[in-house]
Amino acid sequence: MISRVFLATFALSLAGTVAAQTYPARPIRFIVPFPPGGGNDTMARMISNKLTAALGQQFVADNRAGGTPAEFAAHIKRELARWAQVIKQAKIKPD
Repeated sequence: MISRVFLATFALSLAGTVAAQTYPARPIRFIVPFPPGGGNDTMARMISNKLTAALGQQFVADNRAGGTPAEFAAHIKRELARWAQVIKQAKIKPD
């Protein structure tokens, strides 16, 4: 389960860095499906800080606790659709 969450979050992160060239005004949200203050939150914040330093784009840990896996999957689907629209409007083509 955690590996799926990590992969989904990583995919969003990559989509954000591609769109960051034309859409730098907003930070990239690193979604954590657990409550704040736990080990998962601490690890996500550490990863967010490292990504911010490495890529120059702000990453923010966004805790979304209490939802079902279906709600989380629906949220990821909405976010991917939104980023796909941003990339399409920016006319960014994959290499």
